[in-house]
Amino acid sequence: MPSYPESKKEFCKKPKYIIVAVAVAVVLASVIVFFIGFAVGRAKSSDGVSPQPRVVWCPNKWILHQDTCLYRSNEEKNWTSSQTFCSLHNASLARIGNEEKDLMRFVMLLRGKDPLWIGLMREPNQPWKGPHGEKATLEVLGNGGDCAYLNDEAKASSSKCDIEHHWLCRKTDPSKT
Repeated sequence: MPSYPESKKEFCKKPKYIIVAVAVAVVLASVIVFFIGFAVGRAKSSDGVSPQPRVVWCPNKWILHQDTCLYRSNEEKNWTSSQTFCSLHNASLARIGNEEKDLMRFVMLLRGKDPLWIGLMREPNQPWKGPHGEKATLEVLGNGGDCAYLNDEAKASSSKCDIEHHWLCRKTDPSKT
């Protein structure tokens, strides 16, 4: 014959102990998970800088690609006016380096059939530079002018800066809207 508790009173006490034990276990597990998450969040990368998770939001009509926002114009302007538009939006004409093959493929999808001004220019007979004066890593073809655009073969080509093309802005710090 199975053994039953001696009284209802004693039987009702046992589930309370179980509920309390489960509650304590849940609280302890939560505390452990919190501290593990905190420790992982505070972990430093090899360069000694704490990685910061970030959510990237692009302004309306801008397109997110990895950690950068891109804007492809629907109108045409000369190189200087295109750069001014980008600057007014805390961006610059897109600088694309040789090492950014994935970005180039994405940009070519955005480009469609239209040439796009990009952020490379030069003083006459000088090396190509990016929007902040950095040396260009993307080869620019031709000697048609001192401003660069992407042609239909995904190559940077030179053009006179007063020609009107569509343009591509790149915002590398999307937190500045």
